This record gives sequence, structure tokens and C-alpha cells, in this order.
Amino acid sequence: MDYQILQAKSELLRRMSADDFARLRPHLASVFLELRAPMETAGQKIEAVYFLESGLASVVARTSAATEAEVGIIG
Repeated sequence: MDYQILQAKSELLRRMSADDFARLRPHLASVFLELRAPMETAGQKIEAVYFLESGLASVVARTSAATEAEVGIIG
């Protein structure tokens, strides 16, 4: 198994085949997200994919009346 895969903190990245990880590796960058930073906004183009290494992400549903409800937790 590739050493870089073993060093990955993301379970998803560690479970990738060496070939898949090698194709993805040049595009990976470590980023720090502030609390409540949006990772994606409904109706907007997806600009990045995130592989969580620590912490939690929540899925928040917003209604047209501007109310919010946490509908999922990841991490």
C-alpha cells in the first residue's frame, strides 16, 4: 500500500486503491474551516470536495421562511 495513503487522516482516502489515490493526490490541499463556514450552498456550483480529517460537519436545511434545521451530522 502507498505510504501517502497510510498517512491520510481521512478513512475514505485510506480505503482508496493506490491507483485512485495517485490520481486524486495532485488535487488535494489541506484547509482549515472556521466554525459555521459553508462548504456548499444549495443552487450554487460545487467548487470543492472535502475529506474531513477531524471535527464534525452538519447538514443544515433552510426553508423559504429563513428557518433552519440540522438534518445530518458527518464526521
